[in-house]
Amino acid sequence: MKSLIATLIIAYIGYYVLVDYKERIQTIDSSDDEYDYIVVGAGSTGSVLANRLSENKNIKVLLLEAGQDISNEDLPKTPISFPRLQGESYDWNFTIAPQQYSGSPHIGKQTFHPRGKCLGGSSRLNAMLYVRGNRLDYDSWAENGAKGWSYEEVLPLFKKSESNTKPNISLKYRGREGPLHVGDFPRGEGCKHFIDAAVESGFVERDFNAEYQENSVWALEGTIKNGIRHSTDEAFLRQASARPNLHILPGAHVTKILINDKKVAKGVEYVKNGKIVKTMARKEIILSAGAYGSATILMLSGVGPEAHLKDLGIPVIKNLPVGENLQDHVHFPIVVGVDEPISNELKEAEGIFSTLNYKLFGKGYLGSPGLEAAVFTDLPAAKQPPLIQLHYFGTHFGANEEIMKLWFRNINHGKDFQKQYAKNLLNKNAVSIFPCLLHPKSKGTIKLASANPFDYPIINPRSLMEDEDVEVLLSSVRLVQKLVGTKSFKKIGGKIINTPTFGCEHLKYDSDDYWRCHIRNELSTVYHPVGTCKMGSINDPTVVVDPELKVKGITGLRVADASIMPTLPSGNTNAPCIMVGEKAAQLILK
Repeated sequence: MKSLIATLIIAYIGYYVLVDYKERIQTIDSSDDEYDYIVVGAGSTGSVLANRLSENKNIKVLLLEAGQDISNEDLPKTPISFPRLQGESYDWNFTIAPQQYSGSPHIGKQTFHPRGKCLGGSSRLNAMLYVRGNRLDYDSWAENGAKGWSYEEVLPLFKKSESNTKPNISLKYRGREGPLHVGDFPRGEGCKHFIDAAVESGFVERDFNAEYQENSVWALEGTIKNGIRHSTDEAFLRQASARPNLHILPGAHVTKILINDKKVAKGVEYVKNGKIVKTMARKEIILSAGAYGSATILMLSGVGPEAHLKDLGIPVIKNLPVGENLQDHVHFPIVVGVDEPISNELKEAEGIFSTLNYKLFGKGYLGSPGLEAAVFTDLPAAKQPPLIQLHYFGTHFGANEEIMKLWFRNINHGKDFQKQYAKNLLNKNAVSIFPCLLHPKSKGTIKLASANPFDYPIINPRSLMEDEDVEVLLSSVRLVQKLVGTKSFKKIGGKIINTPTFGCEHLKYDSDDYWRCHIRNELSTVYHPVGTCKMGSINDPTVVVDPELKVKGITGLRVADASIMPTLPSGNTNAPCIMVGEKAAQLILK
C-alpha cells in the first residue's frame, strides 16, 4: 500500500512539476537571404556569441545548428542521468580511428566521442562540471603569440557569464550577475573522506576557480539550476531568441563556407530538409562548430592542408594546418573498495523515495552528476600548470548491472573485458578515482574521409603515443595510493581493489609495468578535444587563426570554439568554451 501511495504521489508531481511548460526557444524554419553575422554551431561557444552579438538591435544575426531544439523533449534532465544521453539522435556519435598505443580492450581499439548535435551542443550532454583552468594556461597562450588572452584579460569574461549561487565566494574571481547558473550539488558521504584525505596528504582545500588552482582540492561545482542541467541554450538563447534581430535555425547542416576569388568569405551553404540553401553575410561568418566540426567545415571549404585537400579533389583556397594539434584529456579508473555502501549508485538514486526527495525538496543524488570533487597537482611541484586532475566519482562502473552495461556501452569495452570486470567488481561497495592527464605530449589529427560533407571525419587522437604521458599517469597512481592510505580513507575501509586488469594478468600486481599496462588498457577520453584550428601569432606556421580569431589569409571568417585553444586548459573545457564566446563577441564588437 505504501508503495502504491508513493507511486501515485510521483505521478502527481510528474504531471504538475516534471512536465516542462516553458515555451520553446524561438526558432525559424528558413533563413533570410542576408545577415550581418552568421554563426555556425549553437553549442557552448556559439550560443554565447549569438546572444552577445544580438544584444545590439541594429545587428542582424543568424545562428545555424545542424541538430534540433531538444529543450522540451522527454529526456533525462536529472544531473545523475547524464551517461544516458550518449548515443542518441542529438549526439553526433563520432567514433575515433583504431588506436595503436591505448585501448586494447575496446572493440576494434576504438572509443566513442559524443558531441552535442542540438541547441546547446555538448553542454546538453556533458557532466556539467564548471572548471576554468589555471591562470598559467592563459598566460602561456599570450606569451606564445595569442596576445590579449592572458589570465588577467580573460578573467572578466569568465565572471561575465557566471551567476554563482554559493554564499562564500571571492567576487574578485567569481561572478554573480551572469546568465549561467553555477553552484553546488548533492554529494555522497565518500566525498568528504576524499577531501579530508587530500588535506591530510598536503593539499589545500580551496576554490580552484579562484586565485590558486595548483595543489588544491575542492568540491566540484556544476552548471545546474534548481537541480536541473543549465545548458548554454537555456542560459544564453532562451530569452535572447525573442529578439527580432536574432534568427535561430535548427536542422541546418553547413556543408561549406562560400569564399570568393579574392579570398573573402561571403556566405554559407547548408542543407535543410534535403535542400541546399545559400545565405550571405554582410560582415562576417564565425565557425563555432567545435574542435571536430569547425576543422571539418574549413577543409570542406578549401582551407586546410594542401596535400590532403588535393588528394580528395577539393580546390585549395588557403593552405593552413587545419586538423593538426588535436589534444584531448584522457583518464582511467582506479577502483577503491569501502566497507559501507556509501557509493552514489544510480539505482538507489532513481528509487521512489530518492525521487520524491529530489522533486519535493531539491535534495538527493538525482541532482548530482556523481563526479563530486577534484584534486589538482603538479607532480612534482613546479611553476607550471597542474599535470594531473584527480576526479572523485561517488560510485564505480560495477556498482550494479545497469550501471555496468550503461558505462561499458558508452566506453565501447568488449565482452571479454566486461565479463572479467563483472566477475571481479559487480555489486561491490566501492568508489572510483580517475587520474586525468591535463597536458598530454601526444597530439593527434582530424582529417576528411572524403569530399562528401556528410561523411564523418577521421579522428585520430593518438593517445599515449608519447611514453612521457604514461609516466605522468604512473606517478598519479602512486598519489592515489597515498590518498587511499590516509587515516581519512581508512575510516571507511578504503582499499584499492587489486583484481588483475584485463590484458595485464601476466604482470606482477603493483609493479610499474603492471600499472603502465593498466593505464594503456583502461584509458578513455574525457571528451575535451581542442586545438584543431590553433590560435597564435600570424607568423607561426602551426597557427590557423590569429589572436582576434580571424582565419589567416581569409577575410570575413573567424573561428570561435575549443578548436582555437593552442593547448588544453587545466580542467574541464566547458567553462573555457563559454569564455571564448564572450571573448569573440568582445573582439567583433570592439
